[in-house]
Amino acid sequence: MELPPERIIELEKLGGTTVGGDTCISDEGDAQSIWDQIPADEDISMRFESEEEIESVLDRIEDAFCSLQARQKPIVSDLITIRICELLTGRMTERFSFISESVMEMWIESGRLPTQREIAEKFGRNEASISRTIKDFIGKIRETD
Repeated sequence: MELPPERIIELEKLGGTTVGGDTCISDEGDAQSIWDQIPADEDISMRFESEEEIESVLDRIEDAFCSLQARQKPIVSDLITIRICELLTGRMTERFSFISESVMEMWIESGRLPTQREIAEKFGRNEASISRTIKDFIGKIRETD
């Protein structure tokens, strides 16, 4: 799923939106029910289940991340954020400490993610070392299943 940066920024702004009723104002100024915005063939319950599942996985990542040594955290933060940034909402980016602000900023501004090679260079490490670090971290997460 590749979204243009403008759409990501638009979605990010919605993260702080609260709903006080079931009516919204369209760009044309017309009042519309929010329920009219959901396609008739879509199962809305799947959205909620999917978000709950995502948050459950993110909670496990957070627990494993908190157990890392301080020197490992910035590397793992960048690498994990690269892998999951498309799933994140604004609310999630504020809630979890493992999410890399610099990676998210790059993604939102340019729609581009750094490569593993760029992350290795950023931290003065080789790609094999970075690869081992993330592999070990993912192993920790899987152990909690």
